[in-house]
Amino acid sequence: MNKFEFFGIDAVEKYLDLGSRDPRLIATDLINTSLGFLGIITVVMLLWGGFKWMLAGGREEKVAEAKRTIISCIVGLVIIFTAWSVADFVLTNLVAATTGQ
Repeated sequence: MNKFEFFGIDAVEKYLDLGSRDPRLIATDLINTSLGFLGIITVVMLLWGGFKWMLAGGREEKVAEAKRTIISCIVGLVIIFTAWSVADFVLTNLVAATTGQ
């Protein structure tokens, strides 16, 4: 008797189709997807800052606001790329260390 048959897990697994993906790969996909969405949002905001600058009409307060938006977006992109590179490095080495590949 399989140890999981006692709890009924085999019967549940047949109907749920849970899959057999490695949790580390699932975490990697989640991190890459979320950082990708953050990158897209930041680029859209960067374009919005440029659009605000073009429509400022020479008014210094509007130009300054657009510059702050653009600088904030550039800082955000640097943070996102840094987070992605650190996460990629850590997860790649984690998978390599635990699977031997």
